Amino acid sequence: MQVMLIKIQRTTKLNELLREHVKEILMKVNPEITEDPPMVRFMTNDLFRICYLMEDKLKDYPNNYLISVEKYLRSTGFTSTEKDKAADTLRRYLMENVPYYRKRVEKGLEVHPRLPNMPKLNKKDVNITWLWAGVGQQVEYIGRHIK
Repeated sequence: MQVMLIKIQRTTKLNELLREHVKEILMKVNPEITEDPPMVRFMTNDLFRICYLMEDKLKDYPNNYLISVEKYLRSTGFTSTEKDKAADTLRRYLMENVPYYRKRVEKGLEVHPRLPNMPKLNKKDVNITWLWAGVGQQVEYIGRHIK
């Protein structure tokens, strides 16, 4: 489909409707992921994009581009094992080599902060008196024996 779109674009402007139709089809199609060589091909904003998934090739891409490709793989189309493997490869590379990405991911994983531990109190040091209005209870600490 990508080759057809390029050929249609090169010929004449009479094929604009056909080009638009092929472009709509390509925008709806999941990204193409190949094994040999490992790469991702997809289309965004009328541009064909390619991202090789080999360690030595990943170093050539800017970090923002790799982050956008990983986000694109995780957020578009149907899920598949190939897309997950490609996105995991990109995430592993980004976690190892891009410090601000690692901080962002770790911050996103800490959705619920851990609650602080409550101090342990001796039963002798605490008086609990119940309020008769049913509103709650009043706690009185006698001394400073908090463990």
